[in-house]
Amino acid sequence: MDVNLNDYNKVRILSNGSTSKVYLYEHKETKNPIIFKSYCVNGFKNSDTSHCFIQESSKLFSLYHPCILPIEGIVYDEKKSRILLGLKFASNGTINNECIGNLSITSKYCISLGIASALKYIKQKGVLHGKLSPNHVLLDNNNLPMICDFSFPKSSSIDVNRFSTISCLPYMSPEIINGSSLESSKSDVFSFGLILYELLTNQSPFDKSASPIQQAHSFSQGNRPPIPDTLNEFCRNLIINCWSNDPRDRPSPEELFQTLVENPKLFINDNDIKLAREYAKVLLDYDRDRVLSELGDPSGAYGYGKVLFNMSKSHHYSVLALERIEFAAKRNINQAVTFLDGLKTKTSDLVLVDNHIETKDLKVHCPELVKAASLGNIEQIKSLLIEDADINTQNDEGVTFLIMIVL
Repeated sequence: MDVNLNDYNKVRILSNGSTSKVYLYEHKETKNPIIFKSYCVNGFKNSDTSHCFIQESSKLFSLYHPCILPIEGIVYDEKKSRILLGLKFASNGTINNECIGNLSITSKYCISLGIASALKYIKQKGVLHGKLSPNHVLLDNNNLPMICDFSFPKSSSIDVNRFSTISCLPYMSPEIINGSSLESSKSDVFSFGLILYELLTNQSPFDKSASPIQQAHSFSQGNRPPIPDTLNEFCRNLIINCWSNDPRDRPSPEELFQTLVENPKLFINDNDIKLAREYAKVLLDYDRDRVLSELGDPSGAYGYGKVLFNMSKSHHYSVLALERIEFAAKRNINQAVTFLDGLKTKTSDLVLVDNHIETKDLKVHCPELVKAASLGNIEQIKSLLIEDADINTQNDEGVTFLIMIVL
């Protein structure tokens, strides 16, 4: 999944971390935004820097979930001796106090449910986030969540003194702060409890006059902020259980997700319940279809692929999704065949013949064309289309048609 950095203009730097820098870029022609996370190659002499890059990139390539920020590609910038991870741009940014104040209680429920779904998924994949915080939860234009930043220092326990100024430190679980093993998904559940408190109260759970390391140690010693009486018993108990000092008292990610799915009325009012249930159904269907797909069930492959295709604009996810849908179509799942026929019609409308648009039949299934387009392989695109077609991939404004079909 190579991305050509020359196709983009740098807009601004978003953050400057200890192992990487994060930039916002914009495509020169389509104006579509993308995030590039830059790692200095010289910094790879530092074991933490190289480990964080390898860890994050390998994890992102193996994680496919609507609530996990998708990877767009990798760029090696030889001129500046750096490697960049291309990531989807989340238009509504991270969770912060200003953002939280403008969110409806329904959005807060969906954000909580989405994070819980992602934590359940990464546990099943044997992945621990380890430093989940509001800065690692991005919101798309519908205020639906995507967790990000899966890099973590190489050692099995974090040196809190070395990383004492990082903002995510207070959100780490006591067992991480105290140097215990990181191999527990309940460490991420602890972080979820703090995020949930912040979402529901619009208040930081920490003493703002203290440093991050002081805040972290205070929580690891059992200190907690008061929970406002305005929160109902269900929400209060959920927060208390999640941020327990003892991991054994916290719910597992599966239990957390199930609790939220089964009790939306205890979280939000009846007027918003339909939207919340629709989102819950998408996540539940995704889980079921993903399992069926992995078992080779074509109907499951179609459902799994369709959710990925509709919920993400990532090239990587689109190709993955269409592979699943094509698998189902070849096994005569009618919905998959219809879906591909619809895409085939849309794609063929984009073929330019003799300088004007004509609808032409494709020789192959649309997913193969989409793959070629997402990789920018013009020769393969030509070979997949009708013979003797005069292929021009740009319109009068310079917009590339065949690339746009996967955006």
